[in-house]
Amino acid sequence: TASIAESAGMSFESTSAMLAMMIETTREAPENLGTALKTIIARFQEMKSNPMEILSIDGEEASLNKVDKALATIGISLKDASGQFRDLDEVIFELADKWDGLDRNTQRWIANTVAGSRQQSRFLALMSDSERLHELYNAAINSEDASLVQYAKTLDSIDGKMNQLSTSFQQF
Repeated sequence: TASIAESAGMSFESTSAMLAMMIETTREAPENLGTALKTIIARFQEMKSNPMEILSIDGEEASLNKVDKALATIGISLKDASGQFRDLDEVIFELADKWDGLDRNTQRWIANTVAGSRQQSRFLALMSDSERLHELYNAAINSEDASLVQYAKTLDSIDGKMNQLSTSFQQF
């Protein structure tokens, strides 16, 4: 999952948060959900047209793929101002924030378009709680600081033990 997520502009923390959300909600095996997330990312990133020809068709901007077209109906674009794919984690968080405001039919249509029929339930799990998804993302962001503190404690502990060993050896 990491390589396709990185190529879609997703951070390690956001990818971890999305996987954690799916695992927490579905209780499925992580490897199944990793495969599901790879499929979802690939569908977001599909190019159905030559990018050199996408700029405009009869004065109207064309969509990159069917996901882009579906998201456009709720005011979300996969493209930035220059016509390039936006970082996918931004798009997914934006969609999650709007998700509860959509009617059930629109949710199902977007879920099927984004994830296909096989991964739809897993995508719905990802979208099920925007607040929790943001909470998991913030925990992933903040975990770096916690790991640095723990690493410092480990180094301090190793230094302390080495000093004790050195002192004991000198006394011997």
